[in-house]
Amino acid sequence: MAPVRTGVHIVWADMLPVMQGQKKLEEYEHLKQAAGDMLDQVVWWTRALVAARRSEAAEAAIAA
Repeated sequence: MAPVRTGVHIVWADMLPVMQGQKKLEEYEHLKQAAGDMLDQVVWWTRALVAARRSEAAEAAIAA
C-alpha cells in the first residue's frame, strides 16, 4: 500500500443529479481533474516500487 495525496471525493450535490439521470459524472471537470491527479500519483508509485523491487532483487542476487 502506498499513500496518495489526491482522491476523488464525490459529494452528494454532485451525485444526486447523476442518480436522477440529469447529469453524468464525466460532466464534472473537478472530478476529472481529481481522477487524473490521483492516477498520476498511482503511476508514480508503481514506477517507484518496481524500481525498488528490482534493486532489492539485484542486491539479493549479488549476496547469494
